[in-house]
Amino acid sequence: MRLHTTSGLCTAFIITFLWILNAYGQTDIAVSDANATLTVGFGTDTSQLEASLQSVPLHRVFADFSNATIKQMLVDAPVAMRTAMSIVTPRVSPDYASASRAAPLVFPRALVNDQVAPQLEGAVVKQTGSTATSLLLLWTANEYVQSTFEYGTASGSYSQSIELDEGQYGTNFRHEVTGLTIGTTYFGRITMADLSGNQGQSEEFTFALQNPGAKPLVLVYAVLDNNLGDDAEALDRLVKNVFAGKHDDVDVRLLIDSPGPNSSYIYEVQSGTGNCSIRTDPTCNRRYQLGTTYWQANEDTAHPTSLFDFANDAINAHPNPSQILLSLVGHGAGWAAGALPGQPSAWDDQPSAWDDQPSGDGSNSETIGGLLWDDTIGGNISGSRSLSTKALRQALEWVKEESGHTIDLLYLDACSMGMAEVGYEIRDDARYLLASPNTAWASFAYAPMIQATKPNMTADAIGRAWIDAETRALDSSQYSYPYTFALYDLGQMGNLAGAVQDLGSALQAALSGQKTVIRRAYENTERYESNYEGAINQSDSYLDLGSLVVQLESHVGADKLNNSLQPVKTAINQMVAHPFNSRSGQPHTYPDNSWQWTEALGISIYFPHEDDPKRSIYTEENLEWVSATGWDEFLNAYLGDVQSASMQELPTCQSTRSCNELPKQLDVVQEVSGELYLPFVLQ
Repeated sequence: MRLHTTSGLCTAFIITFLWILNAYGQTDIAVSDANATLTVGFGTDTSQLEASLQSVPLHRVFADFSNATIKQMLVDAPVAMRTAMSIVTPRVSPDYASASRAAPLVFPRALVNDQVAPQLEGAVVKQTGSTATSLLLLWTANEYVQSTFEYGTASGSYSQSIELDEGQYGTNFRHEVTGLTIGTTYFGRITMADLSGNQGQSEEFTFALQNPGAKPLVLVYAVLDNNLGDDAEALDRLVKNVFAGKHDDVDVRLLIDSPGPNSSYIYEVQSGTGNCSIRTDPTCNRRYQLGTTYWQANEDTAHPTSLFDFANDAINAHPNPSQILLSLVGHGAGWAAGALPGQPSAWDDQPSAWDDQPSGDGSNSETIGGLLWDDTIGGNISGSRSLSTKALRQALEWVKEESGHTIDLLYLDACSMGMAEVGYEIRDDARYLLASPNTAWASFAYAPMIQATKPNMTADAIGRAWIDAETRALDSSQYSYPYTFALYDLGQMGNLAGAVQDLGSALQAALSGQKTVIRRAYENTERYESNYEGAINQSDSYLDLGSLVVQLESHVGADKLNNSLQPVKTAINQMVAHPFNSRSGQPHTYPDNSWQWTEALGISIYFPHEDDPKRSIYTEENLEWVSATGWDEFLNAYLGDVQSASMQELPTCQSTRSCNELPKQLDVVQEVSGELYLPFVLQ
């Protein structure tokens, strides 16, 4: 509960057993309790108000208004109280900011004056139901509401509508949906109404009943045909970890692209095959049969067609899995490369992904490749390619169109992939994204990750288990590696894009008078190591979006930015499905530097310095995020127009091994007793 005046002064406090008031002469009134003290100048005698408030029977005033949770029924306000309030100048009235009440109150809505719509807190959780054809759904509202659940078998069309708890108000809801058809995808929506009549609505979500006996399908796509794979022992250990994780309740496929030509294989992973080296013996001591349990794969693993073929073939071999979990292992640099091997990353030896015919001159080439750098092109080790954010989305779209399945959990086991630009690009083709927004120290703890994966787990539960496995491996190291991991609910990316669009417009409008303080906020924002030179400083162009909001609020002020800051923070909190896991510290390869995060929320956004050449390719043609948010328009207004830089001006490398800007394999092998872990590598 809050007391406020027409001048806008307000504060929150908890009413316990009575309101204690102290009058200060003729002009002031103080309302005190355990949590807060309100002192307001009224300019009139408050003795009537004080007397009437103190006369309220104790048993009728027992409430917790920190979040407006009523502990006991309140009836209509006493006449004396309402009369006293009406004569105070300026008028004082209770404002139930979130108007959340466990029992109906008779206070008129005009007095309550709540105009804020309720919202879901987090995503809808799906759990196994009590029968073979039921599913339990759980959700939480941010205030006391009535909930109505609607669902059907077509998007936007809800044939079933259920009002929960017969009109009662609550914040935590659970509903078991019965009579579901196995294998059918259902589309649901939740409508919430608070006591003031404000209505809120969730985003549409999907749920499906797992096939009895269905298993999760784990797909590991490891592109180590680069400087990461030069350590042969490390490559062997990666494979052994994947093999060692296999158990009877999960299906596992591995693609491993080793350095050099003719060294890319796909394995249908078998239990009990962890202790072998496929680098020297692809059959793993004859445990795998060519054409039956392992196959030669396309060498061009940084091409979207190769990724599509791998995932689609695996789904065809394991139809109707309970969950599809895809991990992409290799170098990463966010939405675009920090150093672009063989720039532009041409696909001109075959039809372009975006055109029916190759151009032959590079004009149709993908130009922003930044993931899964592959140093062997078509058997030629003199070139290099990488997969762009746009190409990643294309590959996942093909998988969805061909197989009818959306990737439930996508793990980008690479550097700097926890970005708004990346998440928005793949929002329709994967449900959850697990990634690091920073340069990542990868434990490759696939043995405990796969072992923790069970048929009855949801995708977000598996993502949390995988984060826990990764952080346990990193925490066990004597080097105290700093790390960042986040699990993102991609169904919330639309809300984030809308909030950032409003923020960008507000920032652009404020530049004429607030540019100096906006720059100060930019300079103080926490960021991530994105240019591989070891220090986190203003030369890094990937800023934490949550920290940016905090700094803008501190230096510029929410009122000067059209109140656009809080919606961004709310959208981030709804999208980050697992508490942001981070640990500050000194990076092993750069011991003179310290990486610190104290206010970061775990997702980055591109905010470069003036002369970053990547600005020339930060366009709506290359990124759907740019088209949806117009963030490039704010950047151009703030930094100045982008120079027409040619692609030749961007940093280029012939291969990862000739690129000084790229991180190298760590020379440290850290194993955990009793479990198989890879050496820690900088990806």
